[in-house]
Amino acid sequence: MFLDAIKGCDFIRPQFVPDYSDNSYWALGFQYTGEKYGVSWFDFRKMYMKNGGDGIYGAWSVPYLEPIMQNMTFIDRYPQIYQSISYKKGLCPIAEKIQKRMMVFKTNYRDLKLAEIKANALRKTIKEVVKWKSL
Repeated sequence: MFLDAIKGCDFIRPQFVPDYSDNSYWALGFQYTGEKYGVSWFDFRKMYMKNGGDGIYGAWSVPYLEPIMQNMTFIDRYPQIYQSISYKKGLCPIAEKIQKRMMVFKTNYRDLKLAEIKANALRKTIKEVVKWKSL
């Protein structure tokens, strides 16, 4: 349903799934480039939630920039292993660049009607961005 919702959209690209694998779709990742139409990642998220979407989860930052990794409170567990590790911004510049455009949608609904509502919220949000760009 979510893949159908983005058909024809030029600013949301789904994650790549190689031919040799199956995606469980418990969550679905997209790369967002709607900034080119004047709608930031955060504004798109707000619009999606206003339209009935669950919000977008995951992909807030690359894992090594999350607070637990930055605070390094886990060092006490095995100082001999962790004390020389450093998780600084710029460690994986490509991942950091892509992360800013990632949106991960919840898709593991037990009720298909609820999933349809969320996919329709995505479809509606895309239409709003398209209208926005034509203003």
